Amino acid sequence: LYRPITQADLLMHQGYLTGTLSLDEMNTQLNRLAQLDNRQQIKDNLLKSVLRNQTNVAVSGNIDKWRTRVSMEYNYDSGNFLGSNDNMWKLDWRNDYELNKFLSFTAGVNLVHSNRHTSLVNIGSISELAPYEMLLNEDGSYASNVHNSYSTYILQTLFDWSGFTYHDMNYNLLQDARSRRSRTVNTQARTQLGLQVNIIEGLHFNSKFQYETSHYRQKDVNGEESFYTRFNVNNYTPTDNIGNALGPSALPAGDIVINRNGKNRSALFRNDITFDRVFGEKHAINAVVGNEISNYYYQTWTHPYLYGVKDNN
Repeated sequence: LYRPITQADLLMHQGYLTGTLSLDEMNTQLNRLAQLDNRQQIKDNLLKSVLRNQTNVAVSGNIDKWRTRVSMEYNYDSGNFLGSNDNMWKLDWRNDYELNKFLSFTAGVNLVHSNRHTSLVNIGSISELAPYEMLLNEDGSYASNVHNSYSTYILQTLFDWSGFTYHDMNYNLLQDARSRRSRTVNTQARTQLGLQVNIIEGLHFNSKFQYETSHYRQKDVNGEESFYTRFNVNNYTPTDNIGNALGPSALPAGDIVINRNGKNRSALFRNDITFDRVFGEKHAINAVVGNEISNYYYQTWTHPYLYGVKDNN
């Protein structure tokens, strides 16, 4: 049950070990698998042509001893796989002010907001398919694929699913890609302050402070047709010792939604004294002495799972 079995493994098991297939029939079925090629179905159903767009706007100016620059950037990526797309915008504002020849200040603000969507299909899940594992049968129904944790063949044949909430326990990568979606929204903000003191020629004192914070929200929706939902709802059904359902599942039918949050903040305070000077065109001295104090805080949490919902967002 907990070991993935490919169609070829199953045929050889039936032909060599259990004898439920003759060797001729086993070889015939193996030859049939050898003629199958899922590359076109993967290209047509799981992959997308990538569209990327980047837009930049920047404005800068000087007023006496004050220099400032503001830039904005927007990025859009349609993604490579079914259900995936990313968009992100950035705002950066930097200021420099020279009070006199001894003192200068810097201040900057950086904001980043990203919004990422995925169906949880990636190159890893596609590469787990054997070349003969089709996504769709000739009649357009979902074919049977190998799950990385369970043998769907054993699941299909071990129990009588007619008394369970979900009668179909077949796993199919395309069906999962159409039934699952994940969205992650992340917002980051960073503030930087700096001071430079020119003590004498070549000798400088620098002090910098940085504060950064971020917060993300992740929402995973496992639709009714996803293997995750069908397996979990059926798994919480009371059964007798031969696997027949004795009553309704403890979990209601419908989508399973998982919400996660996380936040972090950090503070950094850095000071250094540098000396960099050349004497008589032959001798140079370069030295740096400094210290740094930093503090980091991370927190993540997962909300109680939502069962039996209909989520269209």
